Amino acid sequence: MDKNGIIKKWTVDIDLEKLGLNYIMAQMTVYTNPKETENVAKKLSGAKEVLEVSLSLSEELLILTKLLAKDQESLHSFIAKKVAPLQGVLRIRTSIITKKIKEERFLIE
Repeated sequence: MDKNGIIKKWTVDIDLEKLGLNYIMAQMTVYTNPKETENVAKKLSGAKEVLEVSLSLSEELLILTKLLAKDQESLHSFIAKKVAPLQGVLRIRTSIITKKIKEERFLIE
């Protein structure tokens, strides 16, 4: 499956709290000018704070991201200095994740 490209990558899921590392996990929705959405998504993908980047089409085209930051100040700084100034960004909504109930990658039946 590795040779055929079915398995994209192998990962390890580390419990950061058990290591004594406290981080803030956040979901960020970025509203963009539709002409700039792909460029903004690619730029966000290159940031070390960004764990996931996805595009969603509901009433409008959105960029959905999952972020990791050391603290609220670091999260604020990242959004204010690296996301908001990007060409095409119209609006940003951020939600800090306070508790995970379930997190799975996929289900094969």
